[in-house]
Amino acid sequence: MIGGCTLGDPHGNEGLRWALEDITKFARSGRVFSVENTRVAIGMEFKRAAASSVNITESFPEMDLLLGKDEGRGLLNLAACRNRILQLAREREAKWMLMIDLDFMVGGTGLTGLSGGIVNALATWSTQGWNAATSHEDASGTYYDWWAFRVDWDANLNFDCWMSPRAGAEKKGCYNFVAPRGQVVVRRLSSSLDSTVSVSSAYNGLALYHVPSLGTCMYDTAASHHPELPPKEVHVEGYPGLPDFNASYCEHVGFHRCIGKVVIHRSLVSPVIGGKH
Repeated sequence: MIGGCTLGDPHGNEGLRWALEDITKFARSGRVFSVENTRVAIGMEFKRAAASSVNITESFPEMDLLLGKDEGRGLLNLAACRNRILQLAREREAKWMLMIDLDFMVGGTGLTGLSGGIVNALATWSTQGWNAATSHEDASGTYYDWWAFRVDWDANLNFDCWMSPRAGAEKKGCYNFVAPRGQVVVRRLSSSLDSTVSVSSAYNGLALYHVPSLGTCMYDTAASHHPELPPKEVHVEGYPGLPDFNASYCEHVGFHRCIGKVVIHRSLVSPVIGGKH
């Protein structure tokens, strides 16, 4: 199963068409997954009528279009979108699910150009037994997705950095506080012979999942699924302890904590440029 989510049209209709053509080309190539057993599911959450996008997807008859209404709930909509794809993968008894973001998928190598790395990652599953393998970097050579990033053994890397006052103003905490520390973990892949580094959660725009190992886990943004809360006040190096009042957390974190055995994989590069989640 190849699944992708977006809140609205990424870069308008032309950007959406490019993304869908690239994903379809990848699915039809048979370079990674057998063509006859591979389905593509695209989830879209729209704030208004999406007739133009529906017309575009008519060019891809093998694609399942899972439309939802974006009611301004942001992460809740993304979680619902990913859960629809996850449910479809289970219903069809898929062995693998490749989850990607469409929001910033523009130009570059696309999925087809990354086939070799995905094959290499799959080859390590039988010996390493991971349940989820996420992207090491994007097409610009960067790991950017610090909101989805968690490492349980380091308090400096184990809290929501997007809107938490503990790490500064909105978004800045991710890039000014967590990113320099998180890069130390990610860079272990380039300074060792290991193909993976274990984390509690990551994403970076692309991830491989072994569907039979996912149990009944679902994407969830509820704070109750984040064991770092409570306590409401946690003292992090360089910052005074302040209460976390953000009630909506990255949907990947709760999902990854539930399934366990999450790794960042050296072979996986995301075609996504930039990124939000």
